[in-house]
Amino acid sequence: MPRLLLPALALALACSHSASSPAPSSPAPRCDLEAAAAIPAGVDIRWREAGDEPPRVTPDLCFLRAFRIPSGLRGPRDWIVQFAVLADGRLAGFQMLTDGIEPELACAVWRSLTGCRWTPGRDAAGRPTAFWVKIPMRIR
Repeated sequence: MPRLLLPALALALACSHSASSPAPSSPAPRCDLEAAAAIPAGVDIRWREAGDEPPRVTPDLCFLRAFRIPSGLRGPRDWIVQFAVLADGRLAGFQMLTDGIEPELACAVWRSLTGCRWTPGRDAAGRPTAFWVKIPMRIR
């Protein structure tokens, strides 16, 4: 079975230091990629700068434990995912930045991301802030 690899930096950006295990998986909900890509009106999302604390996912490696590669996957084996973790911990602005990605793969990634609990990042002053997250992924 193919394995999903995430660079260590991406894991550091996306993972907290919790030791709990993920909730049991349930049937996959329907996926609306248009809604996943939407950004709520009036929300300012920015890239991290020096002194900012990145968003974290709980539990550790939640995404890797939840992600299942769709059967019959065709297309690129390397891709980049971009999304925002809003100041309240919700996800928005989901995009697969690699051309040729099948909707089934994009939905599997989105469901896995939203199945985890996200702690928003904080700006240098310690205020919860919406940040973009970009994660390169590879299937081997």
